[in-house]
Amino acid sequence: MPYVNLVNQSCVDIQEMFQRFRDFLCKRAGTYDYSTTGIGWTLHDAVYAIDENTLSSGDYFVVYSPGESGDDDMYIKFTYGTAGTWLYSRGFLYWDNATHAGVLSFPSTDYDVMPAGSGYKLWVYGDLSTFAAVQYNGAYYGGWWGKSENLLYSDTVATSSAAVGTGTDVVITLDAVPATWQVGQALFIRDTVTAKKIVIKAIAGLDITADITTAMAAGCKLQADWSFFVSGQNNFYAYQYGIAAHDGTFGGSSAYATGSAPTLITGSAAPDTMNGDIPAARIDLYDTTPDAYYGTLRNIFSVKNTGRVDEEVLVTKEGGQYRYFYLYSLKPVVFMEV
Repeated sequence: MPYVNLVNQSCVDIQEMFQRFRDFLCKRAGTYDYSTTGIGWTLHDAVYAIDENTLSSGDYFVVYSPGESGDDDMYIKFTYGTAGTWLYSRGFLYWDNATHAGVLSFPSTDYDVMPAGSGYKLWVYGDLSTFAAVQYNGAYYGGWWGKSENLLYSDTVATSSAAVGTGTDVVITLDAVPATWQVGQALFIRDTVTAKKIVIKAIAGLDITADITTAMAAGCKLQADWSFFVSGQNNFYAYQYGIAAHDGTFGGSSAYATGSAPTLITGSAAPDTMNGDIPAARIDLYDTTPDAYYGTLRNIFSVKNTGRVDEEVLVTKEGGQYRYFYLYSLKPVVFMEV
């Protein structure tokens, strides 16, 4: 699906903000019609005390996307709140829309992303792999969800042809073995019930051998890196929660990552005096307990705030058109815009 955006949408209140965010993200004709202009995540589940047009605190919807690759399987829950915060979020390995329950939540509870206020405006940016939202309510707040990029290891997915049992030296037959996989390399393995970290002991054709402690269903997926994050709290990119930590822990706050734009680059990201070009810094995601690198944000960059005006459109040296916001707290950021 193409990258699209909703730009500078005025809203009368937080209910309209929530409804427009939901309907644009899901490319649907709901309370508002974005059936031809929206992003295209699937509205996988929704629970309302009354209905989707009349919201109550605690109402929620769950979106699903396989990502642009078709293999990522991301489930994200958004909850409506009226007491100071209108948008909460958290991610899941899987969400059962019959029982309205999720598996392997991260973080462990709904985290506030967007506070209430007045004078509302909304921007939404994204594709099937990643999306971001910015609101204005007297100040600018933002959040982003989905995959990062420029990972340390490849996130190409291989799929098992049969169920995977437990034991030592278990052989797993795959649809393909990525060329970058090597003996001794760690992988993530997942189905809709659980996820684990394993180590390749042998590779032979379409088979790999590993020690398995938890059985997995047929069609389970394996990959050398796994990037799936949700915003936690309203301090943009400073509080991100991921499904998988590199130390092999999953869910909750295990893959907490902070974001940082390199100081030396953002410190000089004003118009360059050679030709007036505006360089932009990629925003890294990392953790220090344990040490891990989770790539960079997609389509979002940091710039120097000196001389910048909120909502202005910039053309950076990275190429393309970008919208500038000075987000809470002290985050000068540009979002790719089309």
